[in-house]
Amino acid sequence: MTENDQHEPDNQPICLECAGDLFLRDEVSNTGRSDQCVVCGTTALCWGTRQYAERIQPLFQNRFISARPEYTMGEWLAAEGCSAVDVIQEMTKCGDDRTAELILESLREVWFWWPQDGDDDPLDDDLRFSPDPRASASSFLWTEIEEALRTRSRYFNPQIEERLREMFAGVDELVAQNGEKVIRRAGPETDLTRLWRMRIASDWREVYDMLMSPAQKLGPPPSRVASAGRMNPIGISVFYGAADVETCLGEVRAPVGAHGVAAAFDITRELQLLDIAALARVEARNISHFDPEYQRKHERVAFLQRLSSALQIPVLPGEETSGYLPSQMVAEYLGSRNLPRFDGVIYPSIQSGGQGSNAVLFHHASVVEQLSPDKLLELRGPDWLVSGDIRNHRVESAGRRRAA
Repeated sequence: MTENDQHEPDNQPICLECAGDLFLRDEVSNTGRSDQCVVCGTTALCWGTRQYAERIQPLFQNRFISARPEYTMGEWLAAEGCSAVDVIQEMTKCGDDRTAELILESLREVWFWWPQDGDDDPLDDDLRFSPDPRASASSFLWTEIEEALRTRSRYFNPQIEERLREMFAGVDELVAQNGEKVIRRAGPETDLTRLWRMRIASDWREVYDMLMSPAQKLGPPPSRVASAGRMNPIGISVFYGAADVETCLGEVRAPVGAHGVAAAFDITRELQLLDIAALARVEARNISHFDPEYQRKHERVAFLQRLSSALQIPVLPGEETSGYLPSQMVAEYLGSRNLPRFDGVIYPSIQSGGQGSNAVLFHHASVVEQLSPDKLLELRGPDWLVSGDIRNHRVESAGRRRAA
């Protein structure tokens, strides 16, 4: 008889190495006892599966909801979500199916439910589990900021500034396991050396003016005529651009038959852009259910995901003034505080299905140099000479555009 045969069937020892989550490992290291792991066979500090189950049960119950298969059109359709074993693997970061299955067996023993009172088995094999939206802080902080800016204090709000400081603290040090960085360098000798902008022309004369003065006509507007945008209040000019011409064309959504001029603007010095979507991904991967600061970090991820959505999803007509307030304040904060100080943000383009990227350069980084006389375009007859950096486009259909 081996040592493991002497343990209770529902309390087999599993070592800290088989529990991949770092915070859970620390707990096992601090309170576990030396034993032979039933999974990997090594002798190390272990918890019994019952102890793992007792630690996991309240987190599982409070942070996930279950759904049963539905009978539709004569057949049973599986619910969306993960099995209980998958949830345990996600929570513990264990790489072995057997680890999760053993913990699940003990979880069934410690999760009390009363069938005589009509309770359903909370871990039934047919159930599928997903994160409980009621346990998410996805809208709490965003709504708090939006409400405060709209109804209480818009220009000097130390409470909101403190919350933003919490949300962006340490972002310059975050790096994903795959090396993905949340701060993207743009400019000479980087993978993002230019940004594209496009304007729709009402007639050929306006096309001519754009081609003759691309910096003036296609660059960011002067402050006196700068309208409010997602990342700027009225009167503060910033540079909105796309990382490639295809994304730029998709973002403009010009009417059929219209002409537009797209121009590439070279970035002449190195800029630091905060990648909002990458930041949300990195933070989400770094969250542990066993981290004492789980709630704060979860709130941060939810806030960043909401910010990323706010930069992509259109605001309802008539609600631009109030709808842009939270993202405008975030831009003001990022562009004026040494976090380090950012020159702009970059985020996925919803018009390209997330394949392309858009960027916003804050006011201090959005100055455009005029073209020197020797680089001005020459127009010849009806065929409109265009360079590789400035293009005239005619919209022929809602989904297809051709360079003239």
